[in-house]
Amino acid sequence: GWYTSMLPGSLGTTGLGGPWTTNTSFNYVSSQGVTQMFPNPFTQSTGYSGVTSISAVDPSYVNMRVQQWNVSVGREFLGTAIDVAYTGTKTTHLPYTMNYNLLPPSTTPYNQRTLPYPLFNTVNMTESGGSSIYHGLTVQADHRFRNGLQFNANYAWAKGMTAYSLWGGGGFQQNQYNQQLEYGPDPLVRKQQLEFDFVYELPIGHGKQFLSQMNPVLNQVIGGWQVVGITTMLAGQYLNPSFSGVDPANTNQFGGRPDCVGNGNIGGIGNLVRSGQLMYNLSAFQVPTSGRGYYGNCGRSVLTGPGKNLWNAGLFKNFMLHEGVRLQIQWQLFNAWNHANFGNGNTNISSGNFGHVSYGGGGRSMLFG
Repeated sequence: GWYTSMLPGSLGTTGLGGPWTTNTSFNYVSSQGVTQMFPNPFTQSTGYSGVTSISAVDPSYVNMRVQQWNVSVGREFLGTAIDVAYTGTKTTHLPYTMNYNLLPPSTTPYNQRTLPYPLFNTVNMTESGGSSIYHGLTVQADHRFRNGLQFNANYAWAKGMTAYSLWGGGGFQQNQYNQQLEYGPDPLVRKQQLEFDFVYELPIGHGKQFLSQMNPVLNQVIGGWQVVGITTMLAGQYLNPSFSGVDPANTNQFGGRPDCVGNGNIGGIGNLVRSGQLMYNLSAFQVPTSGRGYYGNCGRSVLTGPGKNLWNAGLFKNFMLHEGVRLQIQWQLFNAWNHANFGNGNTNISSGNFGHVSYGGGGRSMLFG
């Protein structure tokens, strides 16, 4: 197997040159032990037509533009600063990739000779006509250190919508010729998330509310304790159901989103996994019929994966050895409650592992220092 790459420069999105790059991979057997020259991939007479892929950047490529707006109100309540804010973000001229050698869906069986550029495999053009929108509501409570307590809490409800990958140059998941059908929730945006951290000094010992005049030896035992914690809670990630092995649209794409005939989300994913059941409803999906002339009708991001619930905690003991000199002993717990944070699971309905998950996140671990 030989691999050759002709790279006059990287894509314009990397700022390193261009405008064309091409990659070719093929198998070529030498004749009677004599090394043969690489064939010319641009001529059909070599027998290697359709193996070369080329890519380019639209000459009228426009840089991405971001518009943001927000409004917030803040008040102090019982020594805690509370802020409520709305944030909106609109992004235009997002880069995406169009394959100009991809046939539109039809009932005509696929034939490479009918491709616009039959001597090539893919002909990708990076363009900049995509857009996305984001709306977010955030609530923050910040309590500075007072009476032995300090904490910060952040809650966000958010929604992002787009038809494209927000990682530069992303392609379409299914149908580039009907971008409206590709519009849906952005899988990079979680619907809800909560983060909370705190430090609390127990009010016992010298200079504290209780037993402030205790014996110095006893104070070294029961005084100087701190409890700390960081909690993270995330809603499940938006996911796409998929199938494989069938070309329903006669485009030589053997996979995509299936047909939706019901709601694939069941709820209570954690309990389903623990009882050995599927985390998604398999009967809500059907594999499209081969060659019917159109893609599956499921929208993007119609499944929601399991959420995340992670509690990290710590217990600290401070010993005042001398004025300005302190010894601290730490006991830290990561995933303190040993909660299973499951992975997203298999979403390919053509797989025998659909709805199963093989990852439960890291178990409880401890660190002494």
